[in-house]
Amino acid sequence: METQEISGEFLFKAWPWIEAHRRQLIGGVIGVAVLVGIISVASAAKAQKEVAAGIKLSQLLTTPPVSPEDLLQLASAQSGTQAALRAQLQAATAYFENGKYTDAQAQYQGFADAHPTNPLAGEAFLGAGASLEAQGKADQAVSWYNKAAAGPAEAPATLMAKFALGRISELSGKLTEAQGYFQDVTRLGTQISIGSEAYQHLAIIKQKMAAKTAAAK
Repeated sequence: METQEISGEFLFKAWPWIEAHRRQLIGGVIGVAVLVGIISVASAAKAQKEVAAGIKLSQLLTTPPVSPEDLLQLASAQSGTQAALRAQLQAATAYFENGKYTDAQAQYQGFADAHPTNPLAGEAFLGAGASLEAQGKADQAVSWYNKAAAGPAEAPATLMAKFALGRISELSGKLTEAQGYFQDVTRLGTQISIGSEAYQHLAIIKQKMAAKTAAAK
């Protein structure tokens, strides 16, 4: 009851001010309503754009052959959508599969530079490293593999990057370092094929380390 009396007293005192500013208050309420409406419409429009872009990408990918240029054209036309980002990565992969490693590197690095925190960035880091390694630039590839390896522990791109780092370390004679990378892959990547491959590398490294120890005696 007391609360009701206080509320009534406050409203009674405030009413002259409300009456004097009725037009401004109504305008403010309408303004808020319009803003909420604009946000709702914009959100709906964005969702529709995402769906439409996704459909176009799916249609393109299911009507081979798909050229990297077609994918990049779609990425440009659907700019600002997740489908556009995926199309750019698909274009980079297509370049890589066609042996155009310089073009693949440019697309992967362009994606990585523009979207370093995007959930797909790990794939771009990995792709950039693979493109450089395919060009015989393993030293430069390592920095990109390291970026990919810093991603979520169980993400495929993370595990593949660690596998690549292990392989490069093994080839460089850095057996202990290589062993660490491969152990990470076997510990977390049991559900993907590189997990079994990492086990094979670990067995070979163990033999090399044992031979090295024996030779030192």
